[in-house]
Amino acid sequence: MWLVLLAVLVGWTCFLLGDEDTPSRNAVRAFMHGKLDASKDVLEGLVTEKFGPIEEGADRMRLMSRKAEWNSIKTERYVQLSEEFRQSTEKLSKAAREKKLDSAALAWTQITLQCVNCHQYARDIQMTRIQPPGGRTVETAVSAVTR
Repeated sequence: MWLVLLAVLVGWTCFLLGDEDTPSRNAVRAFMHGKLDASKDVLEGLVTEKFGPIEEGADRMRLMSRKAEWNSIKTERYVQLSEEFRQSTEKLSKAAREKKLDSAALAWTQITLQCVNCHQYARDIQMTRIQPPGGRTVETAVSAVTR
């Protein structure tokens, strides 16, 4: 009886956690590394006062934010965060076109904070999704069965 219960629990846990190496997760991870590459171009442009890379990086990030890989979380809050990100990348791009370094640096700071906040939100959403009903973590559920 305990063996059957443990097998069901392990199967249920695997279903909740999913496979860490699924193609969709790898695709999203690779996609976000592309955003990181664009952000490196922006930062390099800011510190060297080269406005071309700043504008190009901002435009790439804005275009990326409209792709399916970006929109992997289907909540109103995530939609709002993404729209705020797009608006900030537009401000950054405009500042670069107008060759306003201070405005570009301010826009970049806003984008950086938005990225940190959004990634924190995404981690919180992921943790909520893998928590079983009743608020107990998977580890707590396993230890309760093995007692």
